[in-house]
Amino acid sequence: AVVSTQSTGLGGMSEVEVDDEVSRVWNEQFDVDCVGTHWHLFTSLDQCLRCLGCLGVTRFIALVRVYLRHPGAMRSGMPDLTLWDYEQRNFKMIEVKGPGDSLRCNQISWLGLLKEAGVEAGVCLVKQVSSKRI
Repeated sequence: AVVSTQSTGLGGMSEVEVDDEVSRVWNEQFDVDCVGTHWHLFTSLDQCLRCLGCLGVTRFIALVRVYLRHPGAMRSGMPDLTLWDYEQRNFKMIEVKGPGDSLRCNQISWLGLLKEAGVEAGVCLVKQVSSKRI
């Protein structure tokens, strides 16, 4: 709902204007089912805006455009972790892989698209250190 009809207009907006638009949509559409929208991943509008502030308007718009070009293909494969530090304005997306697990094609595509959009993205390989169960 956020940008399906507004994606081209977002490109000329300032960070404040994008925040205002996201706030407007959040307040008007929160909890409305929409493909690609997962309202409850954030605990509040403020948390959402802080994440967006770390991602940055340019990268946000680039990712929205990718999603809108390929909505079916982009519904899976997004990295497991989204990390941001509002104080440092850092933003990263990390795919976690355990022992014997490997990247699927859609995950490789997402990592490439994220990097093209200027988003720091990578893979965290988890290694088993003991066979003992806790």
